[in-house]
Amino acid sequence: MNRVIICVFVAIMAMPVSSFGQIFENKELSEKYPAPVDVAEIPEDAAITQTGVGYRILKENPQGAIPKTFSIVKVNYVSWRNDGTFLFSTLENEPVVVQLFEATPAWREAIRKMKVGEKIRIWAPAYTNASPTGNMLVYDLELLDSYDSVM
Repeated sequence: MNRVIICVFVAIMAMPVSSFGQIFENKELSEKYPAPVDVAEIPEDAAITQTGVGYRILKENPQGAIPKTFSIVKVNYVSWRNDGTFLFSTLENEPVVVQLFEATPAWREAIRKMKVGEKIRIWAPAYTNASPTGNMLVYDLELLDSYDSVM
C-alpha cells in the first residue's frame, strides 16, 4: 500500500508545475497564503547549497531527527512561483508522504538539512524542481516526521 501512495505522489510531483496552478489556484487560497515578500529571488541572507537552492530556516528544532537518504518523510508545504503566484498548500488537505530519494532535487537537498519539527523556506531554481516554465519556485516546508525506509 505504501508503495502505491509513494508512486502516486511521485506521479503528481512529475506533473508540470503549471498544471498545479491551473488545478489548485483559487482566489480564496491565494489570499489565505500570500506570497512572502522575498519570492522574486534568493535573498542575500539565505544560505545556498552546492546546486544553487537557497534556503532559510524559519523554525528550528534542535532535538528533531534528521532524515536519511532513503527515509520516508511527511511534509506540509505551501508553494509559490517567483512572480508571487500561489500554487498549492497541503495545509488545506493532508501532508504529503514521500520517499526522500524520489523527491525533486530541491526538496531532497533541503529536507536533508532539516530536523523533524523544523520549518524552512527554499528557493528552488527551475533545474532543481518540476517547473517546465523555467520559473524558480518557492516553498515553505515543514518536516512533520521521518521514517526509516524498509528497502
